[in-house]
Formats: sequence, structure tokens, C-alpha cells
Amino acid sequence: MSTWFWDQTGCVLVSVSSNDFGPDLKWEVSRGGDFFPHVYAEVREYHISSIWPLDEFDADGSPLAPEFVLRQPEPTSKPERKA
Repeated sequence: MSTWFWDQTGCVLVSVSSNDFGPDLKWEVSRGGDFFPHVYAEVREYHISSIWPLDEFDADGSPLAPEFVLRQPEPTSKPERKA
């Protein structure tokens, strides 16, 4: 999150179901070769199943996700990374 949210306050992390977005959810390849989800649709309040305020920061001022969120398993619909 440090790339996009460094020194930002008031950030929140939300959980949504990938099934709610159908073809508007695209798995894109990052510069490092990993896949990440990108939603090409409006995310409405009714899509959100959980919300967490990001009110803790690392030494560089980047928001930290709650530990229990980081321990969650990877999404099952995520494409395989090609070697």
C-alpha cells in the first residue's frame, strides 16, 4: 500500500465478493508478475461485506492492514502465475 497510500489518512480496506462483479472484475499482471484484481465497475455500498479503518502506520507513514486480514487465504478465483 506504500506505493499508493503513503502519508494518507482516513483510508479504509473493504472486502467484496468477486462473484458480484462478473466480467467487470479483471485479473491484471503487476510489474512483478503477480496477478491482482481490478474492478471496472462502480463499487456500491451493498457490495461491501466488511470494512476496516487503516489507522495504523509503518515507520515510513504507509497504512498497515490488520494482521488477521493479512492471514486470510488467497482468493480461489485468482489465475495461476506463469513461470
